[in-house]
Amino acid sequence: MGVSPWHFWSDVPVRRQAAVAFNKSTPLSHGEPTVRYRGLFINDEHPALWTWAQEYFKLEAWEAAFQTDFYRPWFEMMLRLKANYHWPASELLPSCIVLELTPVYDSMFSVDGLPNIPDKPIPGPNLNLATDMGIVMGTSHHEPIGRNKVEWDRVKTGPWDWTNKEVLIKVSGSVILALAAR
Repeated sequence: MGVSPWHFWSDVPVRRQAAVAFNKSTPLSHGEPTVRYRGLFINDEHPALWTWAQEYFKLEAWEAAFQTDFYRPWFEMMLRLKANYHWPASELLPSCIVLELTPVYDSMFSVDGLPNIPDKPIPGPNLNLATDMGIVMGTSHHEPIGRNKVEWDRVKTGPWDWTNKEVLIKVSGSVILALAAR
């Protein structure tokens, strides 16, 4: 139909068509993909992508840059590229690390957009959007159970390691952790 997967991210214009036609007797499928999960990982997102998103979506400095307004066109691009798996951005602001300051903001995909960090495992707007669009979410090595270290520190529920597995399982409600505990 002439729509580039990059139309939003690279300002590729969408070519208007008077009509889109296809032969209904011809299959419009390429078959099942040979790889079950095909995806993207946003790495080194700060300062360039984070700053751009805050400015583009008119967010305050303390607000998460990567919320549903950001992820909606990102997930659309992924689907147009035939991707279905995403590792979200989660980097702590580098200036906070270097200066040993309390973080101004750390991206928390699973709960960004909620008014507070929930004490029970409920999905936030980003996770609901991913589910609605058929995107499977992953987490990196330092974000087990879909919660990152800064979020965990804010809810003060003990050490962020497997010595605290009963609390990790209880708070996360995670099937993955429950299986890992067996």
